[in-house]
Amino acid sequence: MEGWPSDRKVIFNPERFKYLNRAKTDSCVFCAAANYGPAFESLSLYKDSHVQVILNKYPYHVGHIMVMPVRHVGNLEELGETEYLEIMKMLRRSVAILKEVYNCGGVNAGINLGRDAGAGIPDHLHWHIIPRWAGDTNFFPAIAMSRVISESLAESYKKLSPHFKVDGEQLSLPGSAGEKQVEFKLEE
Repeated sequence: MEGWPSDRKVIFNPERFKYLNRAKTDSCVFCAAANYGPAFESLSLYKDSHVQVILNKYPYHVGHIMVMPVRHVGNLEELGETEYLEIMKMLRRSVAILKEVYNCGGVNAGINLGRDAGAGIPDHLHWHIIPRWAGDTNFFPAIAMSRVISESLAESYKKLSPHFKVDGEQLSLPGSAGEKQVEFKLEE
């Protein structure tokens, strides 16, 4: 097939490589975000008792978010019925939010089940949701080749956070007076 894969340019991303090959710890970055709660520092847009939504620290595209259970679980078949249904509702809501905020014509939504399937964090289920536009390519080239991201994580957070409410209250925005001052660092 012309254009695949031998004549494609491969670009090495040392930050992603360092992240995937970091010393493994017992801590989970998604659990840390859940414990911290919705705030820019944790990249968390939403959290309730069953589901959370966070921005991807290494986005494939502008607006790349992840929906996941709050509970630390790595196997889809281990989700409880309520967890599963709440995650599915949030996936549907998140797709609608991305379409509204980014005016995208489509969305890729997917999950990598296990390290062999490409999961960077295989022990905590997470669905990737990525906005797509006309003239854009399909999902695989978006992860196999480099992309220029035209929006910072802070800008994405400011755009998306008003659409995710926690108990009916607005989330704090980066740089706002209500922003949490506690230091939170996503695992490097």
